[in-house]
Amino acid sequence: MAKISVEEITNKDMWEKFLDSLQEANFLQSFNWGQFHENLGKKVKRIGFYQDKKLIGVMLAIVEKAKRATYLTVPGGPLINWESKELVQLFKETIIGMAHRGRLNVLVNVVGKDPKGIFAAFEGTGVPKTHSGDVKYHLGYKAQKKTENGE
Repeated sequence: MAKISVEEITNKDMWEKFLDSLQEANFLQSFNWGQFHENLGKKVKRIGFYQDKKLIGVMLAIVEKAKRATYLTVPGGPLINWESKELVQLFKETIIGMAHRGRLNVLVNVVGKDPKGIFAAFEGTGVPKTHSGDVKYHLGYKAQKKTENGE
């Protein structure tokens, strides 16, 4: 079987042409629905799954910010062939990867954690023996930062 790749789609015509070819597609997966959310100030990713340079699946992903967390929604679900184990696995990895990149970005760029410490955790060094979680950088981090007004 040919390798499946993932790329962001920015071409509206390409996105809509693919959706038009699928009976199960709906408005919640449309390019315009993503634009509506972008107009609300949300980050939107239009992900394409390709096999032999042919578009075989899409996913509209919207980053939603709430009081307690930031999360990812895929309205209407992804449009993929659910019988393809390889494609379903790649979809899962893509969704999980998007969530982890967001957490890592916050740890480094907002909280100020040294990236070397994060990479060490991935390698299994610098992780307390009492930690039993599968994601090693979920250990927390403390930092004191000054605000713009000097506090």
